[in-house]
Amino acid sequence: MLFRLAAYGEAVGWTLLIAGIIAERYIVPGNHVPVLFVGQIHGTLFFGYMLASMGLYPTLRWPRWQAIVALMASVPPYGSLIFEQWASRRRNADEFKTFQRCIWLLQFEKLNLH
Repeated sequence: MLFRLAAYGEAVGWTLLIAGIIAERYIVPGNHVPVLFVGQIHGTLFFGYMLASMGLYPTLRWPRWQAIVALMASVPPYGSLIFEQWASRRRNADEFKTFQRCIWLLQFEKLNLH
């Protein structure tokens, strides 16, 4: 849940940065304040995503390569969302496999108990 929050936050940071660039070019030409302001917000959210990627990968039971891919996904705009969707599907598939194993073990124990 914390990683998902960081991924969505990083995507919001990209949106703000793009909006700041558009504002600088078309709304207040020559004024760099919009990009400076939202750039700091984007940088903070980007740094939070990087910390979440590196700090949570053992808890999420990711191999190192997956944490590195998560870091690389933060570079292109909205890449963190794509990575989060992929990681979420993979998490759900692993949970389903675990559920199937539990059901199989329960059925196996019932057969052996009687």
